[in-house]
Amino acid sequence: MRQSTLFKWITGLLEIGLGIPVLGASIILAFNWIPLLIMLCLHIITLVLARRDQTDLKGSVLGIVTSIVGIIPFVGMAMHLATGFLLLKDASNLSKVESKKLKHIRNFNKIERTYEYNLQPYIDRNFNIAPDTNFLMLFHELLTKLHRQTSAQIAINPIVFYELEGLKLSNDIDTVKKAQRAFDVIELYQVDERLYWLERVRNDNIKNPSNDEQILLSVQRAILEQQKIIFATHDKGARILARELKIPVVNPIKDQRNEPFHDSVDQEIKEQKQIP
Repeated sequence: MRQSTLFKWITGLLEIGLGIPVLGASIILAFNWIPLLIMLCLHIITLVLARRDQTDLKGSVLGIVTSIVGIIPFVGMAMHLATGFLLLKDASNLSKVESKKLKHIRNFNKIERTYEYNLQPYIDRNFNIAPDTNFLMLFHELLTKLHRQTSAQIAINPIVFYELEGLKLSNDIDTVKKAQRAFDVIELYQVDERLYWLERVRNDNIKNPSNDEQILLSVQRAILEQQKIIFATHDKGARILARELKIPVVNPIKDQRNEPFHDSVDQEIKEQKQIP
């Protein structure tokens, strides 16, 4: 939970407490109005944190006003309650959003660990990784980790490079950042001489092939030339097409074959070489 959300919960509950008839007034009078000064400070802190986190400021602004005019009987009580409910409503909405984001992050991390687990047997057999555009953008941290911890190389089709160039010009800031990180990965492998380019392949039997088809055809050609390559994509359609072409592809779910996996890898290579 972000600090701004936590402070909204705290200030909201305190405001509700101060807005309770008799009880709230008794607390304020018993401590010579000091609670209003404390609430003023807390609302200012919450406002600063909310502005930093780019969340709603209305509750904190109203809380500052309430702390100033809270000395007025009845008016102060009503404003304490209104401020408290506004802050609690905002905090509740933020908590739901943050919970969804946290769940998304956990699911993503689980998928990333699964990709790493399923890639390892291929890397152990000196397979190189051929990531497509979305895998480079989404799992740049995994590819960076594999660069650091293994001797794996990556094979890039020029189409992937040009797709990333186009995505750098996107109006979506998040997309631009992911494309930049993908380039960071490519450069990391290039500087260490662990990057090579796949040859662009044409197939006269396919009219107007998509980028995915062109990328997979180049991977297939490399395999026919006896290169060991595992295709990495987070696109389900691309994975299905890769399997149809007898191209090894890393799965986002735990691959049970990874226990006795090493024998099956050699069989896959033999099957790939038999592609007409």
